[in-house]
Amino acid sequence: SAQILQELTRLCSERQMALILISHDLAMVSEYCDRIAVMYAGKIVEMGTTQSVFQHPQHDYTKSLLNAALKIQKDDTDDRAILKQNAPILQLQDLKQHYTLEQNFISRLLNSTDQTIRAVDGVDLNLYPGETLGLVGESGCGKSTLSRTVLQLLRPTSGSVKFLGQELTNLDRRSLRQQRRQIQMVFQDPLACLNPRMTIGQSIADPLLIHRLATPEKAKLDVKAMLERVGLTPVEDFYDRYPAELSGGQQQRVAIARALITRPKLVICDEPVS
Repeated sequence: SAQILQELTRLCSERQMALILISHDLAMVSEYCDRIAVMYAGKIVEMGTTQSVFQHPQHDYTKSLLNAALKIQKDDTDDRAILKQNAPILQLQDLKQHYTLEQNFISRLLNSTDQTIRAVDGVDLNLYPGETLGLVGESGCGKSTLSRTVLQLLRPTSGSVKFLGQELTNLDRRSLRQQRRQIQMVFQDPLACLNPRMTIGQSIADPLLIHRLATPEKAKLDVKAMLERVGLTPVEDFYDRYPAELSGGQQQRVAIARALITRPKLVICDEPVS
């Protein structure tokens, strides 16, 4: 994203173009924008130079955005030391996910090089209860593949995945399904992972019904509470709508609500605000 923005700002300078950058990423906006306009409830509530808005915010909403950003950046070293006194919730040991490219007979004769893609190649990590782990790397380095392998959506080539002390790689389909309610994922593309034929209420309730965690009546109450929790209010305006009727940000809130509705012990977020 930094390379793309650098290229855009270079083109703006060379060609005397103007650029409107729509984002909720305050750090990115502060680095690349000359002026900032803050929107709230359909209106621009504050506008000014980047420096003036960041250093002297006037509107309460702008102040709350900046306070939230600063709170995220606080040092949590002591908290992490306390967390690591507990047993890991997730343990990966020498986890590998390899793919072999299929070749025809002639290609196999002429090409003696290794045709194996090592998407994940010997990953070790521990994740502790209450801890947030950031997994970073360039596009195509294996981040999403690792996430899907942890979930056992992809069975690993080799290695160990222990969740709450239980080895997931050895579980049969039924046992794995029971564990899935404890591990949920928020995918990169919210629209692609939501069934276009299901309403928002149905999509969020679906995990509760699949895992038999609630009756249809209780599920409806739980869904409405979750919609409020993720900020899709008034709840009545969203419950019976379809994914295509929502903005990208609202779709992602639905995906987050669906991931949280089973009260999982581990949530994997794959570029959730991309």
